[in-house]
Amino acid sequence: MTRHQGYFEAVRDAKRTVSQWGVVLSVAFFAVSCSDESYPEIELLSEAFEHGGTIPRRYTCDGEGLSPPLAFDALPLDTESIAVIAEGPDPLLPEFTHWLIWGISRRLPTVFQGLDPVENPAPNLVHGTNSAEGLGYAPFCPPEDQAYKFLFKGYALDKMLELAPGATVDILLEEMDDHIVGYGELGCRYER
Repeated sequence: MTRHQGYFEAVRDAKRTVSQWGVVLSVAFFAVSCSDESYPEIELLSEAFEHGGTIPRRYTCDGEGLSPPLAFDALPLDTESIAVIAEGPDPLLPEFTHWLIWGISRRLPTVFQGLDPVENPAPNLVHGTNSAEGLGYAPFCPPEDQAYKFLFKGYALDKMLELAPGATVDILLEEMDDHIVGYGELGCRYER
């Protein structure tokens, strides 16, 4: 065996191990909820994909980079507004906040596709600063050759938040503290 053959076999074995761990982590990601059991569960849905399914290309950096449509159901009676945090909590990627949005009304518990805080704003919806240091949705864009997981987290709140556009995830979480009355998740995956 040549020195190069040994190297390529080691790389192949390492890829196989990472792939096997990826499957284990994938199952764990969708089987174990990140939610806080102290909150009533709300339904967070999308007409574009199912929980645990593949998010369509058009909502990623390989497509149009549109924000996906979201809908909320089973909201507690004391819900006044809804906030969403979309993150990449996959253990194989660095933590990344893709989208922060709040001001979603209980009366119209829907987020339409393709929201943009400048070119396609929606009344009363406020966008925070994502990890790319921009306002609005930063489309999912994982490394190639591996399926990665992403999570939309919906928070039912007992008040309308009074945060200015551009707040960070830490500021949003602090503002929501003591006002969360329900919580739901929508997980998805994407492979390039």
